[in-house]
Amino acid sequence: MSQLRALYLNNNQLTSLPTEIGQLSELQTLYLNQNQLTSLAAEIGQLSQLLQLELNQN
Repeated sequence: MSQLRALYLNNNQLTSLPTEIGQLSELQTLYLNQNQLTSLAAEIGQLSQLLQLELNQN
């Protein structure tokens, strides 16, 4: 999974992200719109290739 470049998790009623999200070292696009997130795991900071993060309507 380390080669994953885009992850679309819109409209899934997520309340949190697993800490393992930080292991997606090639991730460039992460869509988390329309969930129930109130905070993000600190491991998001490990995504050095991340170019686009969408968090609308959480």
